[in-house]
Amino acid sequence: MGSFLAAVVVIPEFRQFFRMDERLAQVADTLVYENEGLGIQMNYPKTWEQKGTGDPLSGTVARFVPKGNNSTGFKPELTISVEPLTESMSLADYTTASVAEIIEFLPEAKIFSSESARLAGDKAHRVIYTGKDEENNVRLKSMQVWVLKKNQAYIVTYTAQEGEYRDRLKPVEEVMIKSFKVR
Repeated sequence: MGSFLAAVVVIPEFRQFFRMDERLAQVADTLVYENEGLGIQMNYPKTWEQKGTGDPLSGTVARFVPKGNNSTGFKPELTISVEPLTESMSLADYTTASVAEIIEFLPEAKIFSSESARLAGDKAHRVIYTGKDEENNVRLKSMQVWVLKKNQAYIVTYTAQEGEYRDRLKPVEEVMIKSFKVR
C-alpha cells in the first residue's frame, strides 16, 4: 500500500518532467526566422521551410510551408505580413476594417470566430474564417492574428484547405505564433 501511495504522489512530478521535456524537444526541433530590418523574429518547426522572401506588393515579408507536402491544389502556408498604418488606429478600428476586407474580397467568406488574442507579447486579435480559392477550386480555412506596434500592423496568417486545416494547427499555434516577437 505504501508504494502505491508513493506512486500516486510521484506520478504528477513525472508528468511535469515529461511536459518540460516535450517543450525542450519542441524548441530543439525549430529554426529561427529573423528580419532585423523589421525587428521580427519567430521560431518555426524543422518540418517547415521558408519559401521566398515575401511579396512587397501585398506586404508579405515571409512565407513558410510544410516540407514534403503532398496535398493537391492549395498547399498549407503561414505568412507574416507588415502593413504600415497611415493614421493612428486602435486595435478595434483595425479589426473592424480587416474583417470587412475579408468579407468583401474573399469569395464565399464566412467568419467563424473573432476574438481577443496575444501576439508578440501584446494584446492582439484573432479571426478564423473560410472562403473559396477560385484558382484551385477549393475551400480554404484561415486563422489571422494581428497586433499593432510602432504604427504598423504585424499579421500572421495560417491558411490550409478546409479539410487539412487542423492537421498543422498545433505547431502553428504552439511554436510559430507563440514565439513571434517584434522588437
